[in-house]
Amino acid sequence: MATTLVPPLLYVAATLLVASGVSKFRDPAAARLAVLALRLPAERLIVAGLAGGEIASGVLALVRPAWASPLLGAIYFAFALLADRLRRLGVASCGCLGSTSAPPSRLHSLICLLLAAAAVTASLQQPPSLTSLLMHAPLLALPELVGLLAATALVAATINELPQLVTAYGRPPR
Repeated sequence: MATTLVPPLLYVAATLLVASGVSKFRDPAAARLAVLALRLPAERLIVAGLAGGEIASGVLALVRPAWASPLLGAIYFAFALLADRLRRLGVASCGCLGSTSAPPSRLHSLICLLLAAAAVTASLQQPPSLTSLLMHAPLLALPELVGLLAATALVAATINELPQLVTAYGRPPR
């Protein structure tokens, strides 16, 4: 993985984790169903705690990537395994992105593995925090933030929408 790609991928992984946690916190129903499918306790408070952990881990990775990138790698590796397990169980939604989540797919697992690899690589490279980058180049802060949010939205849409679009294309119109 090219060294110049690692920090942006780490920032996207962290931002996606924050967005995912916020969406689960706001609407935990899909996440609860996914956790129940795994035969784990899924009380609202547990799912809210997991969502809070995602938010905290993502924010920490943006502010202190050297500390948090190994944790982020472990989280995304676990997500890849969970998405694959939920896919094999035939669950309707993984709950990753709140109520808008699509069924888990191989692509979902692959993206989680890519983000895990970026986080582990970042732990070896120790990239600067997003906050320090924004402080060093304040004129670039707005375009960097817009790019980060756009890249994060694109990854979320790829996880959520692309598998359904591909399968819909192969089906006859109804």
